[in-house]
Amino acid sequence: MCLFMGPDEADPHSDPFTWFAILKGPYDSPYEGGTFRLKLTIPEEYPEKPPKVEFLTKVFHPNISGSGVICLDILDVP
Repeated sequence: MCLFMGPDEADPHSDPFTWFAILKGPYDSPYEGGTFRLKLTIPEEYPEKPPKVEFLTKVFHPNISGSGVICLDILDVP
């Protein structure tokens, strides 16, 4: 469940291509009850290139690096 998604509302001069999201952990999973902050960077080439998604909240998952970057080769665009 998404609690928030959009540009940084606290900064009126924020980059319109950098969004933030707050997600709740899915029900009946190890992440249930958690709140996770993400940063989405939308490239100028969108929609030909996908947004870059980075977890700002520390998450222990095999497809998420220690720095929060999603590491899933099917998401890589040639």
